[in-house]
Amino acid sequence: PDLSALANLQSLDLSRNQLSGSIPDLSALGNLQELFLNNNQLSGSIPDLSALGNLGYLGLSNNQLSGTLPAVPSPNNLVNGQSRLCPNRLSTPSPTDAEWDAAVGHTWSIGCHPDLIFHDDFDWAWW
Repeated sequence: PDLSALANLQSLDLSRNQLSGSIPDLSALGNLQELFLNNNQLSGSIPDLSALGNLGYLGLSNNQLSGTLPAVPSPNNLVNGQSRLCPNRLSTPSPTDAEWDAAVGHTWSIGCHPDLIFHDDFDWAWW
């Protein structure tokens, strides 16, 4: 749905709801601090997140997202180690790889590809 009327929204957790389709435009949600859409069936690319400067937690793992990563939110307030982008079918290398590595506190693309189930003996599939 159109979320643009929810300008004061601070937290949105729609994880594990079997949602499908693409992620809507989130640019009007400047107060958003937490966005959890993991474990759904969302597809398409990740929308522009640059206007979400208050975002601290981002969970997009275990969907069917594809394409390259958008720019990191500005300013970057993502809490290191608390954002998950994979597994998804996101393109690597991405022009914003280094920015996202720094923003999420680890190599963002670990576990993104369907043929990569284990990395360093750790099962990333549960993210």
